[in-house]
Amino acid sequence: MEQNESQVSEKSRETTLFTFFIGFHYFYLEQTKNAFLYLFSAGGFGLWFFYDLYRIISGKMKDKNGLLITKWYSELKILLKYYGIFFLIILITGAINSSKNERTNSPQITEKNQPATNVSPIDEPKENEPKEDDFYKVGDSIPLDILEVTVSKIEEKKFVGNEYFNEPASEGAILVCVQFKFKNNSNTPLSSYKKPKLELVDSKGTTYDPDIGKTINYSVESKVDTKILSKLNPGVSVKSVEVFEIGKDFWKVGHWYLKVEYDGVAKGLIIK
Repeated sequence: MEQNESQVSEKSRETTLFTFFIGFHYFYLEQTKNAFLYLFSAGGFGLWFFYDLYRIISGKMKDKNGLLITKWYSELKILLKYYGIFFLIILITGAINSSKNERTNSPQITEKNQPATNVSPIDEPKENEPKEDDFYKVGDSIPLDILEVTVSKIEEKKFVGNEYFNEPASEGAILVCVQFKFKNNSNTPLSSYKKPKLELVDSKGTTYDPDIGKTINYSVESKVDTKILSKLNPGVSVKSVEVFEIGKDFWKVGHWYLKVEYDGVAKGLIIK
């Protein structure tokens, strides 16, 4: 049966197919929620992968407006964009893994050389760390050069996600979930990759990086609107989240603060 032109999407079936093979087709179709769920679940553990492949080839895949994607034509600029992002992610991942291996193979500091555990990093800041006047509280606007960051909520959770996809804390751990927004105060658009870096810091000065998988689940739960592929224009604010997995016993002891950093400018937010 022939389809009415009003029922047919302007999206390309060929481009949808090519971006499908790197897992980015839902981004191309502007279905952000499905994009995160698809990537996090590894294509629905394979089932979603084959289902989408069938729908694309048979012309039954739909765009965000529910229109069928049946037209075969190539959008070269779109393909170059998404494949460029894909290979950039691979390069960044490789660089991160290489950095971790270097730190693992470097000489370890013995316990005898560790600073006293009752000294707060807020009282004695290290080099390139937030100074005493650079500490804020939840709800404060934190100036970071051309960015303005505001942490709106910090909560402890046992698991993150929704009824379909969720992830619990590991045994003996608690999830420290941070909701924040950042605003572009410059006169030029910023790349989607230019966002503030958040780390948790304990009384010993040990830094904790966010858990990527749990952050994805929490972002779906919190309905964030962080820019993924488009730029952050001047004067625009977006919401984002980070999730840290911390041992319960460690979390109960000493001072903790959140380090917020952008382009070498670091500020601190007192947690406890």
